[in-house]
Amino acid sequence: MIRTGFIKGKIGAPPGDLGVSYPKGSPTRIEYIQYNKYIIEDQFVETPEQIIEGIKPETVNWIRVMGFENIELINDLCTRLEIDPLNVEDILNPYHLPKIEQHKDYLLFFLNILMPDKKNGKIERIHVSYFLKDNTLISFTEKEHRLFDEIIERLKRENNRIREKKADYLLYRLVDIIVDHYFYVIENIEDKIDETEVSLLQNLSDSHVSSIIEIKKQLASVKRSITPLLEELRMINKDELTMIDRQTIPFFNDVFDHLKQHVLAIDNIHDLLANLMDVQMANISNRMNEVMKTLTVITSIFIPLTLFTGIYGMNFQYMPELGWKWAYPVFWLILVGSGLTMWLVMRKRKWF
Repeated sequence: MIRTGFIKGKIGAPPGDLGVSYPKGSPTRIEYIQYNKYIIEDQFVETPEQIIEGIKPETVNWIRVMGFENIELINDLCTRLEIDPLNVEDILNPYHLPKIEQHKDYLLFFLNILMPDKKNGKIERIHVSYFLKDNTLISFTEKEHRLFDEIIERLKRENNRIREKKADYLLYRLVDIIVDHYFYVIENIEDKIDETEVSLLQNLSDSHVSSIIEIKKQLASVKRSITPLLEELRMINKDELTMIDRQTIPFFNDVFDHLKQHVLAIDNIHDLLANLMDVQMANISNRMNEVMKTLTVITSIFIPLTLFTGIYGMNFQYMPELGWKWAYPVFWLILVGSGLTMWLVMRKRKWF
């Protein structure tokens, strides 16, 4: 089932109301990473006060808020950062579509992490929001994941390009690794299509229809995360976002190109799925035709037999053949002979 972003508890609720029962993620943890070209500090904090007091203008301040269980803590942090309540509502909504919003003094970036679930074969979607203001970047993640571990490891190395750049470049790297991971998700879907295609050609089973439909659902979920993001990134390409440094824009252009490749791959997969469904329907139709042909052959063979048995099954008093000594053997000979003749004629014409 594809989630639309509608939450029943929002009916009649005022805009920005956080009393809505949002689906909660994992327990809330906050990691605070500060770095510049010369230093890097990584620690976990528990209160918004520690975050606000620890922000330094001379370093990049990356605050990782992981898990939406403690809504009060997240709301308190957003209030201290003067984030609009409507935006806080979007941050906590795990079904929110990808988008970019530029406000007077901060930038918000919403997108989804897609990760194949190896247990059930489905695709897990994790909502992520980014708050960018000056040299501070806050990432709000629905639940903990390990996708950004590689970025953190690189930050801890000296002579790293990320350490030399500002927070907007860190935003690019985080968005880029999410978009690059879409390649893996799409390849995973393509592998399922290949497996289904091979299985379909080897085994004409109706179960392939459900497999194709499940793949189509997964593809729709991926498209729902990629297509809006592609449209939103056009804003960066048009230099409409003043929060992004002009030197960083070419990097976002590269992300934009990757997203276009994803969209083309999705369109190609749609065509493959349509072709698979056509093949499956053709196989079912051919199998039905084979069944009907077999029944037709059997019926054709037994039509003359039915005729003879129907005639001699009548209860007329005067039937000359009934008094003949060899009537019964001749009757069976005629039955077997007519059936065998029908079979040979249809066999010669290659009807089966």
